Amino acid sequence: MDFEDESFKNLQEIPFPNVSPHSDVYVNPEGNLMLFSSLMPKNKADTISDWNIWKSIRQDGDWQQPQPFFSKNMEGNQFYPWLTDNGNLYFSITPHGSQNSDLYVSEFKEGKYQASQALPTTINSKKLEGDAHVSPDESFLIFAGFERNQNMGKSDLYISINENGNWSKVIWMGKNINSEGYDGSPYVTEDGKFLIFTSSRGSTDENTFFNHYIVRFSKEKYDFND
Repeated sequence: MDFEDESFKNLQEIPFPNVSPHSDVYVNPEGNLMLFSSLMPKNKADTISDWNIWKSIRQDGDWQQPQPFFSKNMEGNQFYPWLTDNGNLYFSITPHGSQNSDLYVSEFKEGKYQASQALPTTINSKKLEGDAHVSPDESFLIFAGFERNQNMGKSDLYISINENGNWSKVIWMGKNINSEGYDGSPYVTEDGKFLIFTSSRGSTDENTFFNHYIVRFSKEKYDFND
């Protein structure tokens, strides 16, 4: 959709292959690079049905046919890609046959993406972590966590502050943001003033639905070193 005259208009389907589901879309601030997770096979010889990260370049206003993001195959299912200003890629991996998920980063060094590394145990746990939004300067990370010691619902939002290159112990983002339902898919606006996220609050297990919510946000509220 295009944002014109203070509203969204011209809903159009992106002509990607429709034989497989696509999810977890990231678009860079310039609007010319899209990353997403998909079940598409990488080639005709790809017989393993798993989620991988794909990329598409926008040229002359049109999104080009997607290509695998990583040149080498990666074990497990990869979800929710997110790029930072220095090119580092954050995403989650769910091993095959597992209901658990952890957050990873592939650092961009000397023009190449390095082997993916799990984020520290200050963030990852034996439960599920996903939907990581990382600020462009990597000063903070917000993600959805399940079944942690401090929670209200099925999944809650948590934040970790980057302290001189080290991720701090996570902080629960509180009852003014979290709910009894699924809270996830966080995004902080470019000016750093608002947090947008999805939530299933108000729905039931028999009829689960999600809406988008927006709240005022301040990193300093959670950064006890400032």
